[in-house]
This record gives sequence, C-alpha cells and structure tokens, in this order.
Amino acid sequence: EKEWYRPDQFMPERFLDPTRSQLISPSLSYLPFGAGPRSCLGESLARQEVFLFMAWLLQRFDLEVPDDGQLPHLEGNPTVVFLIAPFKVKVKVRQAWREAQDEGST
Repeated sequence: EKEWYRPDQFMPERFLDPTRSQLISPSLSYLPFGAGPRSCLGESLARQEVFLFMAWLLQRFDLEVPDDGQLPHLEGNPTVVFLIAPFKVKVKVRQAWREAQDEGST
C-alpha cells in the first residue's frame, strides 16, 4: 500500500489528476507489459502491428474535420482503459492512392 491507495480495489480514477481532466503518469511500479525476463512476449508485436496499421491507414486515406467543423472532445471516460467520447471524422481516399490503383488495374 506504499505505492497504491487500496491496491486490491479496482480504481481506474487513480490514473487521472484531481480535476479528472488528464491522465497522470503512474509510477514505475505500473508496467502494463511487465519488465525484465518475464515481460510480455507480445509487446513488440503489438507495437509493430499498431504502427503498421496506422501507416497503412494514413498512406491510403486523408482524415479531415467533418463538415459541421466540430472537433473531438479530448476528455474521456475513466474505465479499464481511457476512452475518448465518440466523434466524427471525414475519411477520403487519397488521390495519389486512387491513381496508383487505377494504373495497376490497366
């Protein structure tokens, strides 16, 4: 209990500042993938998959503010993971990607 207040209870709000407006960095005792020789074998794979998916997405699509011009609220809900409220985004196929696909099909 020297590191966490009531460590045996589920309290996701412990990762929010007192105003609940932003995440705080937990101490080094919090390691979601573990550390050392017993660390999660899938951590590097998970990070690579996220990187490759984001690269694939941003290579093919432009992400724009929707027509109503409303930006997302970055205040989230403190649950098991920090959830941002749903928001709209306009997704357009990049012109260069579309042209490359058209050239490849002919």
